Amino acid sequence: MTFSRSRTIAVIVSALAVLYNTISTYLFYRLPDDPYHIATNLCAYSHFATILSIIGLIGATRQHAFSVAVFANYLIIDTILCSIPRFLIMSLLSATSRDALCTPDSPLSFRPNPHTLSLLSRPSTTSNHLGAYHSGAYQEAVMWVAWPDLGWSKEQCLDIVWMLQCAVCMGIVATTLVQFVCALSVREYGNKLYERDQLKAGVGKAGKGIIVVTDMEKR
Repeated sequence: MTFSRSRTIAVIVSALAVLYNTISTYLFYRLPDDPYHIATNLCAYSHFATILSIIGLIGATRQHAFSVAVFANYLIIDTILCSIPRFLIMSLLSATSRDALCTPDSPLSFRPNPHTLSLLSRPSTTSNHLGAYHSGAYQEAVMWVAWPDLGWSKEQCLDIVWMLQCAVCMGIVATTLVQFVCALSVREYGNKLYERDQLKAGVGKAGKGIIVVTDMEKR
């Protein structure tokens, strides 16, 4: 990776980190306090992360090796720390039963389709539906309506919940990998800045030595 491209990536990553941590600080500040002071601690951590991100943005812009290294190390540690609650969320999602979410008493607040209720209220079809209910076919035939008032069968509900679980899990894994790759890219840019500074310092010392030897030879 070229030096200019590494610098561009470091500037973009640090700028996004400043924006993300600033928004997180505001959102955590708006949360109500709790007995364990979780919101307060998260707000304090977001403040600290915002400061380090600003340091990284200044360092990437002005090509300061130490500032970029501090931001890169913070980003790596933050990736490791944030991966713990992320994978806990994944484990909770995988442990959640799809059948429990696709029932009338679930948190999704499913209720019987009004069209089905109107069919049940007709005298000519009441006996047929009651017989289907006792035979077990009623639960498969009834359409359930969620809060957006969309008619879903139980199979459709199970498929939708499964797709949502997969999407959230893939998003968590992708976010963690992208953050880790960005942290390594910023760290690589910091190493390039450090090597450049060391090379300049070595050339400067060599140049001074040549000047001193030349003066001694003239004497």
